[in-house]
Amino acid sequence: MKKYCSTLLASLLTAVVFAQLPPNDLCQHALPISPGQILWSESNAGGTTSHDETPEGEPVTCIKTFENDLWYQFIGDSALQYYEVVITPKSCATPAGLQALIIEADDCGAESFIYRACANPYAEKHLRLFLRNPIHAQSYFIYVDGYDGNICTFDLELIGHATNPLKPQDYLRLQNDYDDAPPYFEPNHLQAHFENNEVTISWEVDAKEPVRLFLVERMQNGSSPYGRVMQVIEAEHTVGQGNAHYQYTDNRTHYQDGESYCYRIVKVGEDDERAFGKAICIEADMVKSLEVTRVFVEPGTRQYRVLYTNYKKQDLTFSLLDADKKYLKGTKVERCPKGSNQMQIDLSDYPPGTYYLKVEGKDAYYLREFIVSEVK
Repeated sequence: MKKYCSTLLASLLTAVVFAQLPPNDLCQHALPISPGQILWSESNAGGTTSHDETPEGEPVTCIKTFENDLWYQFIGDSALQYYEVVITPKSCATPAGLQALIIEADDCGAESFIYRACANPYAEKHLRLFLRNPIHAQSYFIYVDGYDGNICTFDLELIGHATNPLKPQDYLRLQNDYDDAPPYFEPNHLQAHFENNEVTISWEVDAKEPVRLFLVERMQNGSSPYGRVMQVIEAEHTVGQGNAHYQYTDNRTHYQDGESYCYRIVKVGEDDERAFGKAICIEADMVKSLEVTRVFVEPGTRQYRVLYTNYKKQDLTFSLLDADKKYLKGTKVERCPKGSNQMQIDLSDYPPGTYYLKVEGKDAYYLREFIVSEVK
């Protein structure tokens, strides 16, 4: 390993939350829409009443209060198993794009709203929302909002499905369908641990019936029925194969030291029926003195570069570990300065596979997994 520290410029991506106004007349005048209908070149310019400065923080799962953007309404038909809403931005004032909800409600009183689907990707791309098992003759609203007061022109299509159209990634868009109490599911050996400023959830399953996939949800707290789907994991070897081990590491959440974070595993069967596990919560114990952000290869070589941040001037020890976390080689950098730095690792003599880099400071360490591939 090459022994040097050089300061790098680091860009900071700031997440946002919503700040909006109560619903008003545009909900009362929601435009009717039917399955198979496409509304072309809709615009929320006339419905956007403010451009709020949003505070720093993590994006919420769904819109909690409403600005007077665009509202659409359809009536549920029990002959259809799913409704799909596709919203395609054609042009937007900013790249933030749109966000949208499907709401079950008989009228525009916000206290009666039941959120059935949500999409807020903070990106200028199409949105897809799904409503599962619509109630016959029930009124549903589609609410379309410019993210952060953004103004867009877009096409909106409502599609009805008599059979399940979902692909695994589509379950991310069914994250708030909690109307009926689901059956209970208790995964074996469910564990959560906090390391490297990330939460890792692991569990095992020995199912007596086929499992299609698992959803990993994060909730506001351990008692909340609502969760945000963080990951969809397709199931393997769950029947007659002994215990199958699953793991998910949440590297998307912006953790705060000392705060509690809760997760839940949802099992989805081949018949699309879901069973919910109990919440498992863990307190964030942040490493404050250092962080390893990336380990990546220089194209066409076996030279790997480590990007890390040292939050105080200290000696650092860099260790390369194999897939079993056994020590292979290492070096020590004395009095490495504060700031964003880099380290180079020569892996010319090591075969492709899984490796770990362990960076140890005075009072903490950081462990980062990475993959070494064949040089092309």
